[in-house]
Amino acid sequence: MGNVTTEAWVIYASSNGSTSPQPAELRKEEFSFSDVDEHEVLVEPVYGCWEANMTHALERRPIDVCRYRGEEKVVIGNAGVVRVLKTGSSVSNVKTGDVCIVFCNGIWDENGFPERILAYDAPNTMGVLAKRMKLHEKAAHQSARRLALFASAVGGVLAALHHRVGQLAASVRLLDHVVGGRFCRPSASVGLGRWCRAGGIIVGETVRL
Repeated sequence: MGNVTTEAWVIYASSNGSTSPQPAELRKEEFSFSDVDEHEVLVEPVYGCWEANMTHALERRPIDVCRYRGEEKVVIGNAGVVRVLKTGSSVSNVKTGDVCIVFCNGIWDENGFPERILAYDAPNTMGVLAKRMKLHEKAAHQSARRLALFASAVGGVLAALHHRVGQLAASVRLLDHVVGGRFCRPSASVGLGRWCRAGGIIVGETVRL
């Protein structure tokens, strides 16, 4: 098995014996890692997301992740979208060219729930702050396309809902004019909310979406 060398942003462990370590800094340099095994995939990050644990890693609070993992340097970043470049011989859930979402599970229990987090406290894992990275097949989910379709569908529903709520709000304003304000008026922000009864008329009390 050979090595893969890429460009990455890394953080280094704090100085030995430091009781109050200084915050880490990201350094851009070449980074090498072993090629994928039968259950891993080689990917290229397309999009990344800054997660709170990345800030924790830089601040070395509550732990110095490099020293905790026993490693000189670490590539952080465990949320993003990646494209599969190569798969191990036993990988069956994704294939070359697939666009996947990174699942941050670095070490999991018997039920699949995370015990250690990818590119944070899970040893020998790396994150998306690199031009190439490798993942266990369980951390690469071929759901980016489905998520985009879901988001599009939700957007359509919300647009229709917003239109309908606008119609309801207009009706409430009309009733307010007719009956002289004997019921709950909507706030300036149109939304959905609980129903209330006042003056014998049931109306909607709006809540911010």
